[in-house]
Amino acid sequence: MTVRMRHTRGHTRNRRSHHSLKEPRLSNCVNCGFAHLRHRACENCGTYKGKQVIDVESKIEKKAQKVKRKEKEMEEMGMKKKNTDNPLKEEKKAQKDADQGMTSKAKERKGTVDLKGLSKQPEK
Repeated sequence: MTVRMRHTRGHTRNRRSHHSLKEPRLSNCVNCGFAHLRHRACENCGTYKGKQVIDVESKIEKKAQKVKRKEKEMEEMGMKKKNTDNPLKEEKKAQKDADQGMTSKAKERKGTVDLKGLSKQPEK
């Protein structure tokens, strides 16, 4: 099948002029001052047009109970949560290695690290 008609640049651009993204319209909540989408209930306090329509506190409590229940189920199944170290400790450790000037791989290449009881000699 052949192409019926070629569109000019102007025609194509006129068609695409409506494809741009528009920024969301935000309003400030009368009750708490939190920004929310227009004609939607405030996510922070749960009010709409000055009336309480969502009980936000009960939703937060319900979510916390669900998290606790899932953690309890994981412990019962024997799958304990990974014990993640404090990210600040990891950052300090990385900084200490950087201050020393070498990573572990660089130390291996230099021959300063023993691998399986054998010291690796630097290649010349």
